[in-house]
Amino acid sequence: ASWSRGGWVGFGAAVLVMVFLTPMTWRRGFLLIAVLVILSWLLYSTGLFPQNITDRLTGFSALFQFSDIRSVGITDANFSLIERIAHWQTALDMWRSRFWFGIGLGGYESAYPLFRMPNWTLPLGHAHNIYLNMLAETGILGLSAYGLFMGTILVKLGRAAHSLDGWLRGLAVGLTGAWIHLMVHNLVDNLLVNNVHLHVGLMLALSAWVITKAGHGDLPEAIP
Repeated sequence: ASWSRGGWVGFGAAVLVMVFLTPMTWRRGFLLIAVLVILSWLLYSTGLFPQNITDRLTGFSALFQFSDIRSVGITDANFSLIERIAHWQTALDMWRSRFWFGIGLGGYESAYPLFRMPNWTLPLGHAHNIYLNMLAETGILGLSAYGLFMGTILVKLGRAAHSLDGWLRGLAVGLTGAWIHLMVHNLVDNLLVNNVHLHVGLMLALSAWVITKAGHGDLPEAIP
């Protein structure tokens, strides 16, 4: 099994959202989340929660504790952590140089040598944070457009989950969870590699279909 922190945190966020959407009313959704959070806290506080999972989840916060990695010593224990943060700082420096429009879509790797942190010569293809990567390449306007797009998908799927029933409702809930996982995991990585975009394309198609079924009934017949 994977011990990816981003994967586990994304899984937890997806579960919470799907639990919230499963009941037909918002009130019951909040109640279920409260019960789940309390049970999780009890398991954690009594030591019944698996320690290896606890260590991975609590270690997630370490990714956001360094303000400037140039002042941090590199060791075998923190190498992967510092490497990731170095790429985040590089992406932020790229964005500061081109605030509104960024350095150009797909330009992170080619621009990396001009902005890289000391000791980190390899661009690794992306910034290991899709939001910072997009901010560097497309600026504040591009990231805002991406956020609006993803937010619209989540809102419309959430509404679809509460207006549909049967397996269509289950599909809407599952798709919402999948998008949430993708968005949360992308805080510490860029998952749009290794043909994952094919899965994203399928998710977009299914989301559009479910949203259409919820808001407009059956899809129109194809024109012969």
